[in-house]
Amino acid sequence: MKKIIEPEKEIRVIDEVDVIVVGGGPAGLGAAISSSRNGANTLLIERYGHLGGMASGGLVLLIGPFTDKKSDVIGGIAIEIIRQLERSGWAIWNEKHPGYALVDPEGFKYVANQILQDAGVRLLFHSLAVSTIMEGTTVKGVVLESKAGRNVILAKVIIDTSGDADIAACSGAPFEEGIHPIGITLAHRIGSVDLARFKEFQNNHLDKWQELQSLMNSKGFVSKWHKTTIEGIVWCNGPHFKNLNALNPKDLTLIEIKARENIISAISFYKKNIPGFETAHLLDTAPQLGVRETRRIIGDYILNKQDIEHSNYFKDTIVCGSTEIDPRIRYYIPFRSLLPKRIDGLLVAGRCISCTHEALDPIRVIPPCISMGQATGNAAWLAVKNQILPRDVNPKDIQVLLKEQDVILS
Repeated sequence: MKKIIEPEKEIRVIDEVDVIVVGGGPAGLGAAISSSRNGANTLLIERYGHLGGMASGGLVLLIGPFTDKKSDVIGGIAIEIIRQLERSGWAIWNEKHPGYALVDPEGFKYVANQILQDAGVRLLFHSLAVSTIMEGTTVKGVVLESKAGRNVILAKVIIDTSGDADIAACSGAPFEEGIHPIGITLAHRIGSVDLARFKEFQNNHLDKWQELQSLMNSKGFVSKWHKTTIEGIVWCNGPHFKNLNALNPKDLTLIEIKARENIISAISFYKKNIPGFETAHLLDTAPQLGVRETRRIIGDYILNKQDIEHSNYFKDTIVCGSTEIDPRIRYYIPFRSLLPKRIDGLLVAGRCISCTHEALDPIRVIPPCISMGQATGNAAWLAVKNQILPRDVNPKDIQVLLKEQDVILS
């Protein structure tokens, strides 16, 4: 393999802040809002031109669970965002899935912008964090690539909410990689659907519907749709592509091409065969692929499957949640799982925290990711305030702040 050595060159330092949050998805929102509200000079860096990650750009419009079917498990910033969306008509609670909210992706982008700006968060869109500035084993800043070239921003604490542990990996933090069994998804929305007519067909011609479903599944088409906040528009969480690596741009390119071919063929099939879809059309495809698993850091504690199944509680718990498979099962995430081994000045939140492949599924969804971010934002502010490393922050101090912010911890 040919190699080229880049010439050494100076890179401009364009800013210095207290806290940098890399990634404006659910975890990044929680991190930036809590950090800034506490008083830290906080900058959120996002590679796309919008906030929300999977909740907006990924078109993951069914968000939950927020309850364990008996009581709430998620509070704080996560429920604050849903309530603000609800007040504006951009979110409704799903009657078929208790504890889940249906959201509008454009509404989510707008509300996220408003909440972050009200919190005093500084935003930098269309910028990709590609490397870090290190002093020994401590992260001191990030290197950005954008249309403005290559620049550096320094900070006292960095929070990696990239989803793929990009900052942790390039800082030298240990990690594991995994490929999720469901695969990588290109979600999309279909317009001009008569859902009432489809439901009538589904209920009155069950044998025919099951035959069609089987045929669609064999072709790799989506055979299950969710209603949205807009009448006549349905959300399709698919198609899925398995055994491909979301860290490989060749694999991602293949999915983008093949998924659209699949979607166009599927809609043509729906129009010809399914009552209620006669005038259906493709409204949009997600600008971000639905990636479920890539890197997971190896942290001070590795959350495992037994921790989830047995509802193990930790002295340093900073997130409470419930599983999608069985919402009655509560789980807890310790602060130690957000701390990468061997690297200081860095916190991690979202689906790339320290956990096993088997433990990832319940914690990678949107509400707990926002809550993880909220915990790291509080931890970052405490580190800045007390002039200590994030690893040296007392988890009890984080818990005090989280409880004051209406986060549920037990």
